[in-house]
Amino acid sequence: MDVRLSSNPVVLVTGASSGLGWALVQEMARRGWSTCLVARRADRLQEAVETLASRYPQAFHAARALDLADPDAIHRCTDWLERLGVWPEVVVHNAGLGRFGHFEAVPWETHRSIVAVQVRSVVALTRALLPPMVRRGRGMFVFVGSTSGRKPVPFLATYAASKAFLHHFALALGEELRGTGVRSLLVIPGFIVTGFHEREGLPAEARPSRGQRPETVARRVADAIERRGGGVLVVGRWRERLTGWLQRLFPGEGWAIRMGRFYEQWLPPVSGEDER
Repeated sequence: MDVRLSSNPVVLVTGASSGLGWALVQEMARRGWSTCLVARRADRLQEAVETLASRYPQAFHAARALDLADPDAIHRCTDWLERLGVWPEVVVHNAGLGRFGHFEAVPWETHRSIVAVQVRSVVALTRALLPPMVRRGRGMFVFVGSTSGRKPVPFLATYAASKAFLHHFALALGEELRGTGVRSLLVIPGFIVTGFHEREGLPAEARPSRGQRPETVARRVADAIERRGGGVLVVGRWRERLTGWLQRLFPGEGWAIRMGRFYEQWLPPVSGEDER
């Protein structure tokens, strides 16, 4: 593949039209990076690119509407990049979704989409975009994890398990890439006020009372990207950092019981209808 690099370094962000993804895109553009945005909603992406082009005309900005749950999404993404004539120096795996509730009450299609977006597409896109980085001897993959990825979480079982996969994948890949110049960075943010928890159906009473602004987390992630540092970046309040430390000490069975008892009080009633 004959790839022409942008005159500015290029960052590709999935889930880029809102929340942390959009905040990070803006922060990287402010720092002079060219941006490639991937998300599901074409209307939001069009508005985002117009905003970026107006505010940061010194760089190149493009977007592609893709649902990463679709089996051919990664092929369409790499084909788009090739037609643009750019190849990202940094790839941020930020897209994600979840659904709160009894496992059997959540539709099968939702479970399938969670695994497709947060496991399959992450592996596939990393595999597609890694070889050019290794050949150039530089690059970075940023994996946006979750505190849920550190422990089993009943009633968010598929979401938490998919984040646990991402955590292990990011750390293992980072070790494999030692000496290549390519870095793997696992970001574990605390609660961010983005509307994600509302969309996954988590009641307000079950959410933390205070959260971080996405712009604050985006600055921390952008700093880490520009330092070219790999490993793990925890971005959260002291309580979340303490909880993360405790999660490394106590077995998963205990956390499953603790989290299950906490969340079951907020569960919606089970209708008994098979939604599969």
